[in-house]
Amino acid sequence: MVSKHLICWALVAATALLSSPASAETYRLHFRICRSLILIDATVNGTPVTLLFDTGSNYTILSASAVGLNPAKMAQMRQSRLARGLEGGGGAEVRVNLSLGGSAIPDLLILATNLDDLGKRLGTHCDGIIGQDVISLFDSVRIDYKNNYIEARK
Repeated sequence: MVSKHLICWALVAATALLSSPASAETYRLHFRICRSLILIDATVNGTPVTLLFDTGSNYTILSASAVGLNPAKMAQMRQSRLARGLEGGGGAEVRVNLSLGGSAIPDLLILATNLDDLGKRLGTHCDGIIGQDVISLFDSVRIDYKNNYIEARK
């Protein structure tokens, strides 16, 4: 006969395994606030950048210089369908390697364009915008305003 203790232990162990998947990873990304906007530090192709965390943007948009493109050559590149509606014209679709708080996102398709006006409007340096295409790669995203960090779980 199986003891009650063994059955209880087996139920506790099974519950623990089901409630916390072993494959889940949590990333913590510190941010700062500028004019009520969330700015985060990241890297694009190994280069440090400052990005606006924008849950209302469909796409990630980076300045041409942040991805290593000469803005003067942008006109020669195929214009992106993602650029429709952007003030000041188009942009080009470019693949980059993005790193956010230890989470690497290789070969990410982004829109590169002229964002000179963005930093002026914010009153601080900003290399681009993180949009829903990146945010939705995570299972959950939690913003802790009191402690200035974003916690993202895959």
